[in-house]
Order: sequence, then structure tokens, then C-alpha cells
Amino acid sequence: MTSDAGQPTKPPFYTTLPGALTIIGLLGLVTVVIWLGDRENRARAEEMSVDVTACDLSGSTGTVALEVRNTGADTRTAHIQVEYLDADGVRIDTRSMTARNVPAGGVVAVEESASLDAPAPGGTCRITSVR
Repeated sequence: MTSDAGQPTKPPFYTTLPGALTIIGLLGLVTVVIWLGDRENRARAEEMSVDVTACDLSGSTGTVALEVRNTGADTRTAHIQVEYLDADGVRIDTRSMTARNVPAGGVVAVEESASLDAPAPGGTCRITSVR
């Protein structure tokens, strides 16, 4: 490469071997950090269990009652995804709920009502994720 004045110019750092190795190393480091964080989050989620204790779908309103159990050693907050299903098992709607400050070894009852996307004359509720 040469400049307009005929002088040789340095190639950009990212196009050199040391630059490429630096970029690959940084990408590897970011991947490891994300993987370790995800592993820790999965371990925390495994310490939380959620059971549906009641589910009522009437018209366009769905009410779900949950029992959130913390089997871990620390107080935790659980983010819960709930699906509302019609009588045929077809998903009507999905909602998120949060159980805050569930004590270590404790149980917290959570209830929430939601306006559903489609009316349902009955059906069920199921937990799809706990984080």
C-alpha cells in the first residue's frame, strides 16, 4: 500500500496477523464469560420450583394462582412465564409473572389475572419457564 505522496502506509491493525489473533482472543473471552453467566443462571433457576394451584379461564379473563418454592440457600426472585391454553390445548395467551423475595426454604403464593388475547370458556394454565 502506498499513500498519495508515494510513501508506504501501514495496513490497518485488524488486517494483520496480530490483529486477527487479538480479535479471536477477545471473542473467545466474551464467549466464556457469557457461558459461565448462563450456567450460574440455570443453577439458580433449578433452586426454584413453581406449581399451578388454580387456573380459571372465564371469557376473556384468565386467573392463575401459583405456589413458588425456593430450595436454595438465599432469598430469590423468580420470573415465571405462564401459558393459558383453551380446552383443546391450543395456546390462547402467554404472560409473565414475578414472585419477589421468596425466602430460602420458603414458599410464596402468587396470583394474577390477565386479559386474554382470545376468549376461552375454560382451559388450563401451564408454566413454560422459571428464571
